[in-house]
Amino acid sequence: MDWSSKPALTCVWGHRMSDTMNTSPKGFSPMRQVMVVVCFWLVSAMVFSTVPASAQEGYAEIAARQGMATEIIEVSWVPAESLVDLVEPFLTEHGSVVADPGSNMLIVVETPGNMSQIRNVIAQFDRPQPQVRIQARLVKASENFLNRLGVAWSSGQGFGNGNSLVVLNGDIQPVDAAINARSQSGHAQLESTLNVTTLALERAELAMGSSLPIPGGHGATDYRDVVVALAVTPRVMPGNRLRLAVEVRGETTSNPLQGIDISSASTVVEVANGQAVAIGSADTVTSGGSGQNVPLLGYGFTERQAGGGRRSLVIFVSAEILD
Repeated sequence: MDWSSKPALTCVWGHRMSDTMNTSPKGFSPMRQVMVVVCFWLVSAMVFSTVPASAQEGYAEIAARQGMATEIIEVSWVPAESLVDLVEPFLTEHGSVVADPGSNMLIVVETPGNMSQIRNVIAQFDRPQPQVRIQARLVKASENFLNRLGVAWSSGQGFGNGNSLVVLNGDIQPVDAAINARSQSGHAQLESTLNVTTLALERAELAMGSSLPIPGGHGATDYRDVVVALAVTPRVMPGNRLRLAVEVRGETTSNPLQGIDISSASTVVEVANGQAVAIGSADTVTSGGSGQNVPLLGYGFTERQAGGGRRSLVIFVSAEILD
């Protein structure tokens, strides 16, 4: 509050507040000294009562933090925001940690006695990260082929929730062999293969697609891109395992003139080094057939074949830690 713009406050006996503040109470009568104290108390209570409760709580928090130390810690090898959840369990009651992604630094408020432990925790996780090679194979596969791999489709279409993932008992090579073996019969067709190498904890993005011709006016032909976009963020876990945060966004169309259908899904799955995750169109996934069990994340990429069969666009994603 800007007191300079307000009329001078008047105490009980008629003196202005400014005069009272600039006059020493020495020599005042006992009664007048009491009145000065009461006047200041009333004004202070009036001013503080106008402060919102949230601000008062903030003042209490600031008071509780007296004696806390603030330290800015530079993170060298991993994204600073990835360390926040790892550091928080080691903080004391009033400690806090905030990441600044722009500078890749952590701002830590903690007791001086516990600050060294926080630095040690950060140092344990802030280490050079291994490289991870992400491979994606876009396959158009029949239901029979997927069953042979150990993936049994449920009826209907829709978005999977990622809760029915199973683990592939082997690496991607048997899947490649199965695709090659069944390609001649039309049960599996490899549409595209992409490879990208990234650091652990860093997001890798891949996109696969094609341009579809759309007849235009006066015999002209336009083209529309139909893309399957994939994002994978790997994290290396103990035991030579990988945790993959997978996001997929796909575009499909049976008739470009009728528009493009867009589907998306995301999940986090843990696999062994070199294992594969299958991303395809299913509501639920159960292990079956005589093949291997493949982790599957559902989204709506399915087409019907003549004779009642069903072909689906499936993305097989594998991750391998590079030495």
